[in-house]
Amino acid sequence: MRFVIRVDASVDIGTGHVMRCLTLADFLIQQGEIVEFLCRPHSGNLIHRIREKGFNVIELSAPNKDQRLEGHYSKWLGASQEQDIGQCKAALENKPVDWLIVDHYAIDERWQTKAKSFCNNIMVIDDLGDREHNCEILLDQNYGTTEQKYIHLVPDYCKILVGSEFTLLRPEFNQWRSYSLDRRNNNPLNRLLVNFGGMDVDNLTALILQELNKLNIPPLSQIDVVMGGSAPHLEFVKLIAKEGKYRTNVIVDAPNMAELMAASDFAIGAAGATAWERCCLALPTILFMTAMNQKDVVSSIQEAGAAVIYENYKQRGLNQLKTSIEVLEHQYNSISKNASNLVDGKGASRVSQVLLGY
Repeated sequence: MRFVIRVDASVDIGTGHVMRCLTLADFLIQQGEIVEFLCRPHSGNLIHRIREKGFNVIELSAPNKDQRLEGHYSKWLGASQEQDIGQCKAALENKPVDWLIVDHYAIDERWQTKAKSFCNNIMVIDDLGDREHNCEILLDQNYGTTEQKYIHLVPDYCKILVGSEFTLLRPEFNQWRSYSLDRRNNNPLNRLLVNFGGMDVDNLTALILQELNKLNIPPLSQIDVVMGGSAPHLEFVKLIAKEGKYRTNVIVDAPNMAELMAASDFAIGAAGATAWERCCLALPTILFMTAMNQKDVVSSIQEAGAAVIYENYKQRGLNQLKTSIEVLEHQYNSISKNASNLVDGKGASRVSQVLLGY
């Protein structure tokens, strides 16, 4: 079968949507399917990363930055929905598409209905639950999500996949899971992993490193910082890391994220897609909500007792970071166990099986 994935990355969008789609694409390729991507070349796109993974990427035209677009996320598309679907249809050159997978906050049922003219089935990946969809399968991979969130937003025939049993994680997270869980027993907080997604537009990484240098906390033997190559503050973070009192490695586009998480004692990071990776590996985390679309993720993880939530950092700054580290140290075992119970690392396999068996 031929699968085409419509997804973008940019400085505004971040990298998480593309990364989870790449995970699903890898599973489909392993089953002998054909997978291609449709992407717009936004600033901070990951088209090169997708191609490096061996996938064909069909590039749409450059984003129209001057056009007035309706809706909060519409500017993320870089065109109107009508323009976008028209370009997608033309780019596919009338070749049949068995499954069109759409992972984009700026696309809704209007785009999807027009896509029905050149594809047999549509799967939507969403977590907002704020708009209608015309699709055969809808996936919301977040823990705590229920079908009720989408039941009135999709056709009656749509198969709704919700919850962390369907979280799209790369196979290495499942492979490192046993090792990582085994070493989480009253660990001293020696090795820290800092990661605020691929872009970190707010430059929280540098602010965290600067704050850590001021604190009198249990000595850190090592700090690993992971950032994307397109992160706007990457060079500044490298400078801060070099000047800090702790040995700090800045790793760009880390190819071994699961291994780094498994080797870390605790983490500080955002509530994006990597939140579920940390849960899978039972890595106790001080969790920041860096965008409003992460609100449900933060709430569900907080309710499960699976992280220390750092609230309202934009108003309060980082003056409570030391307290958060102390709370995490005190509750280390329970946080680790609760996190591991949320995600088992087998979600991508389950989703690909549903797609292939539809």
